[in-house]
Amino acid sequence: MTPEFENLLTLLESEDEQNRELAFLQIQHYKEEFKSHFGLDYNENVKKLIVFLLTNKIGHKTWNTKTSLLEVERVTLNPRQLEYIPEEICELQNLRDLFLNNHQIQTIPQEIGRLKNLQILSLSNNQIRVIPPEIGELKNLQALLLSHNQIQEIPLEIIKLKSLLNFELMTNYISKIPAEIGELENLGKLDLYNNTIQEIPTQIEELQNLQTLALAINQIQVIPKEIGVLQNLQAIDLHKNKIKTIPTEVSNLKNLQYLNLSNNQIHVIPEEIGILTDLKIILLANNQIQILPKGIGKLQNLEKLNVENNPIKNIDEIKALLPNCQIIF
Repeated sequence: MTPEFENLLTLLESEDEQNRELAFLQIQHYKEEFKSHFGLDYNENVKKLIVFLLTNKIGHKTWNTKTSLLEVERVTLNPRQLEYIPEEICELQNLRDLFLNNHQIQTIPQEIGRLKNLQILSLSNNQIRVIPPEIGELKNLQALLLSHNQIQEIPLEIIKLKSLLNFELMTNYISKIPAEIGELENLGKLDLYNNTIQEIPTQIEELQNLQTLALAINQIQVIPKEIGVLQNLQAIDLHKNKIKTIPTEVSNLKNLQYLNLSNNQIHVIPEEIGILTDLKIILLANNQIQILPKGIGKLQNLEKLNVENNPIKNIDEIKALLPNCQIIF
């Protein structure tokens, strides 16, 4: 690095805007050295990126001009009044984690698709209405976290995210889970808590690596029998829906540990529930259950059973079968 270029880097870090602008004017005469040091060609967008990084704490420390732009792998901004995602962030070719939660962001720019190495995109608690189709270009994305926004639709381009492990869209305005969701073959967690979903597509059976299914506070009426093929499922949360029956195929979920079906319209618990010996928590409050099956007594790993606000007639029998379980009735 030449002494002249090193002096310009020092000038860039000045809090005086005039000094910084003067440095950028001089840098145009050192474009080759600029690219060698920062890893990117000098242009207006890269200039904006450097200013953005210098004026914002993007993680646990502030970026400085001694660091190549290709070394920036994580951007986290503390909550403030950010109304848009600066386009220049998309110049960070090796960015892996982008956390912009708790702002006032309304749109995701099309340029987001340029972040080919992005693994985590977290934009929860904003005012985003649309997931752009360019999201499908993020082939390495493992976590897409968009809870507490104003999103109405899951774009079909989402099926291109073959590396996706965690998809969270809690508290939005989603009314439909596309059938194509089944193509996310590596998905481990699907969380669409508090939306307006009416149906679980039968293609849910294709999510063979799914461990957590959270669809509470929706308008779902039926649990499809296809759910029974999800052998890796450990947690189901469907509380506060309009479900009336539990399919017997649920008994195939041998790894299930948590089942929450509270606040539905369920009358009968299938006897086969006793097969699910890994179950630790069952929540069935606020339903219309009168008889708990004797098979539930086989669940010797059960730690908590909540059946309050049900007209249950055989609670004493169940208490005798499960002496080590906390039973709330």
